[in-house]
Amino acid sequence: MSFSPSSSPSSGAGRRIVRKRCTVAILLALAAPHLAAAQQREPPQASAGRAVYAFDIPEQELGAALRAFADAAREQVVFDGAVVRGRTSAALSGRHDPDAAVRLLLRGTGLSARRSAAGVLLIEDPAAQPPPPADDDLSTLEDVVVTGTRLRGVNVAAPVIHLDREDFRNAGQNSLEEVFEHLPQNFAEVTPDGRFANEGGSQLRGLNNSRAVAVDLRGLGAQSTLTLVNGTRRAGSIGGRVFDVSTVPLSVIEGVEVVTGGRSAVYGADAVAGVVNLITRRDFSGAETRLGFGAADAGGERLQFSQIAGIDRERGGFVVAYDYGRDRALDLADAGLLSLHNNPEIDMTQLSLNAQADTWRHSGFASGRFSLTDAVELYADALYTRKKFEDRALRYFLGADEDSYTDARNVNDSYSASAGARIGLGDDWLLDVSAGTSVAENANDTELFIDLGGFAFEDASRSDSRSTLSSFTAVADGPLGAFGGIVPRAAFGVEHRRDGYARTVDGETGFDGDRRVNSAFAEVVLPIVRDGDRPGLRQLEMSLAGRYDEYDDFGGTFNPQAGITWAPSANFTLRGAYSTAFRAPALVELQPSTEAFLELVSDPARPGASVPVLFTQGTGATLQPEEAETWSLGFDYLPPFACWLKTSVSYFEVKYDGRIEQPSVNADRELVLERADRYPGLIVFAPGADLAAAALALDEDGFISNETGTAFDPATQDILEVFPDLVLFDNRLGNVAVETMRALDLGLDGAFDTGIGELSLELNLTYTLDHTRRVTARSPAFDLLNEVGKPADTRARARLGWMRGAYGASLYANYVGDYRNPFSTPPSRMGSWTTVDLSLRYDGSAYGDGALAGVSATLSVKNLLDRDPPRFGDSLMGVLYDAANASPFGRYVSLQLARQW
Repeated sequence: MSFSPSSSPSSGAGRRIVRKRCTVAILLALAAPHLAAAQQREPPQASAGRAVYAFDIPEQELGAALRAFADAAREQVVFDGAVVRGRTSAALSGRHDPDAAVRLLLRGTGLSARRSAAGVLLIEDPAAQPPPPADDDLSTLEDVVVTGTRLRGVNVAAPVIHLDREDFRNAGQNSLEEVFEHLPQNFAEVTPDGRFANEGGSQLRGLNNSRAVAVDLRGLGAQSTLTLVNGTRRAGSIGGRVFDVSTVPLSVIEGVEVVTGGRSAVYGADAVAGVVNLITRRDFSGAETRLGFGAADAGGERLQFSQIAGIDRERGGFVVAYDYGRDRALDLADAGLLSLHNNPEIDMTQLSLNAQADTWRHSGFASGRFSLTDAVELYADALYTRKKFEDRALRYFLGADEDSYTDARNVNDSYSASAGARIGLGDDWLLDVSAGTSVAENANDTELFIDLGGFAFEDASRSDSRSTLSSFTAVADGPLGAFGGIVPRAAFGVEHRRDGYARTVDGETGFDGDRRVNSAFAEVVLPIVRDGDRPGLRQLEMSLAGRYDEYDDFGGTFNPQAGITWAPSANFTLRGAYSTAFRAPALVELQPSTEAFLELVSDPARPGASVPVLFTQGTGATLQPEEAETWSLGFDYLPPFACWLKTSVSYFEVKYDGRIEQPSVNADRELVLERADRYPGLIVFAPGADLAAAALALDEDGFISNETGTAFDPATQDILEVFPDLVLFDNRLGNVAVETMRALDLGLDGAFDTGIGELSLELNLTYTLDHTRRVTARSPAFDLLNEVGKPADTRARARLGWMRGAYGASLYANYVGDYRNPFSTPPSRMGSWTTVDLSLRYDGSAYGDGALAGVSATLSVKNLLDRDPPRFGDSLMGVLYDAANASPFGRYVSLQLARQW
């Protein structure tokens, strides 16, 4: 895992870029090999203090050998496919520092290696004197695009977290859900069991009937994190609001890049908290079969099978993959995490609630590219996933004749396709034109039967939803020319997008709408100083970006972005960024729909007494887009005494205006009177007849859900006569006034050689300084932090790794800090939670013969010590853990086997 900006793996005509896992320097510019091919250079020498790595690379095609070297040495290597084509590497074995190793690998090839100013290894042919290439030849154009920018060969000033296949294998992870579950910057709220976290959180929890998994950076809400696949948007789940990462199998993922901080100037709406880019496998030759199985002590078995095959040739290649997943149910009652001890009417011998449902998933993936000419490359990718589950919740009420149950059956189909062309325009300019379409369909059947003894009822319903997204994008980027020795690079682009969402309930249309967005954007980077030799000024770079989006329902919005990177020395780099961001209301949020219900709420003025409250909630057409300002400031440091170790520290600040949310969510309603000062203008004590009647009239169906225990018929009775102490609370979705968040991230990443093998260490820690909200302009700020159902302020994941030859081991420690439980009487605290994971790995993929050639195996144990999550005995659903901050699986053992063919 790496915490600094670096290039993402991508493919171009004849170009191969291999990304290292542990970045040693920020990649600011990669000089194209052909520009320096005419200059003779000395081969790199071993650097004093550089880490030493173990190599076992057989003699083979040079391009493949360089990729194996880059993976083993954790280096970035850039080479032109035309230069290495037809050449064979020398064999490389033993322990060497990277510079010495690449020199040995290139013996007899006639090629040499040099390091760029950023420390990247560039492979060149020093003897060649080729004529100047055609300036529209794609092989001469840099093909590195980092998430967070539209420019090739440059970086973003904001921090970037890189995760790749080596990280997945080390941890024994087999799904993107597991990857993001262990990312401290992610708040795992929108998950299959996250719907149990009724206390706090966002409205998305209760709407997640498809059991989607969404990324929620910083706990700012999953709708505030933009998730991309290969840099493009895809149709969303939960009313089209968020992208479900569980529909993308980990077997087709090459890497994940996470950019924290606003990126609306680059990508448009939703990139408030940051951007997550899922990069699929596009360069693959051969075939790989993978089989995995895992289970917890209480069940929850998971079986996974995947097959991937590909061809990588001079003018193109393709990758195809199939992935199958099967999950068995994990019953919280079997795990000892379910109890309704506070409800004597429920017989505990008949209680069942699944944190993981019986689930099946089939996925098919295809990706390809082809160089039509030296100046034109075509590319395309497609992904289809069908995910379905069956789930039953069971309970028994004393005196009833039958069990009460809720049965849910869900089928989720998601498919997407994109295609485009990269066209060399000359003078190192490249035009990238692409179009894509995606659909997310969800069909949900629910059957409900309740037997209370003297009263029983049943119901069945069917809902179908369809979210669509189609887009067209054209981006041209390249150098603007030299100005006083500075060569700025710029990108200019336009984009058209159409979103749609439709929903039917029991065959009747509930919503059907669409939206069109036209956008224009520009970005420029000024490399003021690169590889400078003046003290205190080795490197200085500035970036500016701006984007204008025109919505057919909200009008126009402009968002700027600026960044600066300053390296006073080779070991220390400062970076800062500022941007504005926005999020337009989701289409489904604009549908006017209001309901009212009665509920008893504890009266803080009379301990033990309750007050009837009439809640009104729903959505309306008065919503406006959210707006935000985001700042980040940080540094990367390589200690001279330990150049193998990189330290990254980053500070973030986000200020929201007009955040779209309900004033009080889920079980927080139980505390609205106790916290009445938070909601000025929304709570009305002792309302008059007119106000009470107006609140009742907001309910569209005229049926008032009544949980007070006192009979009330709104058609024949006066609500104030039945409930003379009635309180009104307007809990409708709206633009709350202000929300702010400030946080610090700390990252450590490094590896070094010892007499017993290579040791590596990683640390990813995030500490939220504060996260507050003001519901109205007159209300005080209150915490959205360190409470049940809300993010804890401290989250961390550390790794200690060992590797020797084909064998490796990783030990992980996961930490969640303690926080408040305001739902207990008296209020209490939830203890901190530390778990340990262990992974053992054998990798025979480097061996060319023998029985275990190409075979790899990973045995992983999550929560090795079987630590129970902090007990939460006050949940309305009887769940004995905080589903937003802990896992119910306990000790979980899995084995993954893979074979390369």
